[in-house]
Parts: sequence; structure tokens; C-alpha cells
Amino acid sequence: MSFSLRTAFIVSLLAAPALASNVWVVAQPAGPGVDFTSIQAAIDAAASGDTILVRHAQGVSYLESLTIDGKSLVITGDTISTLALTNVYGPQPHVVRNVPAGGAVVFRRMFLSYGGAAIDGPGLWVHDNAGSVWLEESRINGGGVAVRAERNAALALLRCGTRGGGALFELAPGYAGIECIDSRIAVIEGQVLGGAGKHANYGDVDGATVGGPALVLASGEVLVDKAELRGGLGGFGSSAAMPCLPPGDGGPGYAQSGGLLRDHQGFIHGGEHGDSGNCGPMGAVDGPASTTSGGVLEAMAAPYAGAWSNSRPLREGETAVLQYTSSAPGLHIATLGGLPTALPLPYGTLLQGGPFQVIVFAGATSGLQTKSFALVDLGPGVEGVNVVVQGSACDVTGACWAGSGAVLTILDASF
Repeated sequence: MSFSLRTAFIVSLLAAPALASNVWVVAQPAGPGVDFTSIQAAIDAAASGDTILVRHAQGVSYLESLTIDGKSLVITGDTISTLALTNVYGPQPHVVRNVPAGGAVVFRRMFLSYGGAAIDGPGLWVHDNAGSVWLEESRINGGGVAVRAERNAALALLRCGTRGGGALFELAPGYAGIECIDSRIAVIEGQVLGGAGKHANYGDVDGATVGGPALVLASGEVLVDKAELRGGLGGFGSSAAMPCLPPGDGGPGYAQSGGLLRDHQGFIHGGEHGDSGNCGPMGAVDGPASTTSGGVLEAMAAPYAGAWSNSRPLREGETAVLQYTSSAPGLHIATLGGLPTALPLPYGTLLQGGPFQVIVFAGATSGLQTKSFALVDLGPGVEGVNVVVQGSACDVTGACWAGSGAVLTILDASF
């Protein structure tokens, strides 16, 4: 398919009124063009389908806890640097709940963390969502579990960094990066870390504790797609007391007591053991890749189609440069559609909802695929649109894999 026809697909898709979105601007300090200085205030004012654009400024953190209850929203950091994230540090866990079927909540380029008085609070608590919850190029840290997922139809973490909290005082393991209960989760091209075990201190009568698992799967389904699960570091022992206090073992890559774990080219490791200074490891060992007491592990063999990526929200008139990586030469497919709702396929999950366009092109080689699209005027009265771009790959044998999507936010040039 020629470049001009691919561009025409983009133009026709962006003209679809169903994708149009009101845009609310959040920034600190207040000033012209700023609607709110609080992200939660923007969430409360927004209607389902709106976009919240959070301006990034060096040294600015939003000290608030976010709750999204029953709405479909896109919350995206507006950053110039590809390394910059918008920091939201809450005294309570951030919560997403009651997203209706067919709806979606998207966080993009955000750093969500918990810093409340209850040291074991989750960074993000996602529960009772019939729609989709989508985190892209973000970080989530918890005082306890980083992401606690309960009763979710579709939760996706794309190129995210997730870390469980370390055990600080109690004789307990480090906390998990992700805890899955009755949920369907996809972890794609990111890293999930268990929290560190408690360190032994001078005067303790006990040693350090074991690191936490990257993933705890009790029930439901988790897809690990080209992502890393690494157990937490074992707590450090102490050589300040005699006899020395022993360090903790490393945590497991995952701990499974039920449900289905689908591994597609994942990197799963136990955490490293702690140390006791001059006394060494004292028998502590690195964590295992897994500990299992139930459930099913399915190792999946299929071509790899990566996630389309773009660095930031774009403005009309700019050029979108989208990239993804494929492991298989052959037929490559890009789909463009509405906000993500997970549709299971034999290999992978198609994260598309509503009408969408399909672009087919030959991929002569594997490796990095780059496509550029010129973005046209959105039209009068349209402040922004959100488009999901998803790549898939089929090899010469006909085996196909649906890669992850990426949310492309396109704004009027006035933003």
C-alpha cells in the first residue's frame, strides 16, 4: 500500500466524530490556557471521553491521590523529553474503579506513587472494571503492592516500570510489583520488580527478610509479553553485631497459586540475595524464577509484534513517527481505532474498540519498523482525538501475533 493511501486512512480516521475529545489542561502554576492546577479537579469536571493534558515542568510534582470512578478518560503527560514523566505522589492509593463495559481509562507518561502514613498502601488500586484500564510508558511505585488488580476485565501495562514497596519494619517479605485477583492483565515490554526485603539493623534479634515477588497470581489471567519479571532484592544483614545477622534470600520472579500465566518471550528472574558486609551472604541464595502451588503456565511460541510508540502528544500539522519491532519478516498489519477494549485472539489480544481501519504492508525484514504519517487539521471545534495504533505480524508459516497498541493523542495546534 502506498504512503499516500496510508495517510488517507489516517485522515479519514481522525475525521470520525466518535473519537473527538474535549481537552482539559492541568499545570502549575496557574496561568493563561490552564484550566486546573489539580489533576483530580480536572477528573471531577471532565465528562467520559475527555482528555486531560498534564503539563510537565521541571521540579513540579502533583501531591494528590487520584480517583477515577465510572468514567472513561485519557490522562497524558505533555512532555518534551522522552525521559520525563509527570510525578503524582499521593497520600492515599490512586484508584480506578467501575469503568463500564466498552469504556477505557488511559494513563500515559505518568509516575504514580504512594506516600501515605500506612506504609503498605498500594500505588494503584484497580478494581471492579468491566471496561479497560491502560497504562503506557508510565511508572507505578507502591508503599506495599505497586498495582493491586481485583475483578478487572482488561488491564494493560505497556512499557511501564512497576516496583513493589520494600519491607521497612515488620518481619515480612518485600511487597509484590503486581497482584492479580480475578483479572485479565497484559504486561508488555516493561519491567515489574518485587520490593526489597527488610534489612537487619544493629540491635535486631532477627535477620533480614526475603525479597518480594514481581507478580502474585492468585486467580485470573496474566500475559507476560516480552516483559521482565524480577524478584526483589533480599534484605541486607548486619556485621555490626556479633554474631552477624544473616541477609535475606532474593524474591521469586512470580508466585502463582491459581489462574493462568501466559509467557510469550518474557524475561523472568529471581531477585539477588542480600549481603552482610564482612560476614558475606551467610547462606542466603538468589530467588527462584517462580514458586507455584497451583494454576497453569502456558509458554507461547509465536512471532513477536511489538508495541507502536510515539514520544508525546502531537499537534495537528506535525508528523507522527511511529515505531515497533517485529521478530518475523512477512506480513505486517497496523490497525487504527478507538480507545482500547480487549478482544482476545488466538495469539495475543487486539486492543481495539468500535470501528477501526486496517493497514496492510509487507515487512521484508524483522527488527525495527518505522512509519511516518502527516497529521492534518482536525477540523473546526475539535480540540483533540485519541487513536489506538496496533501492530501485528504474521510469518511465512501463517502464524500471527497481535502486538500491543499505543495511544496516539492528537491535539489542536492551539494547545
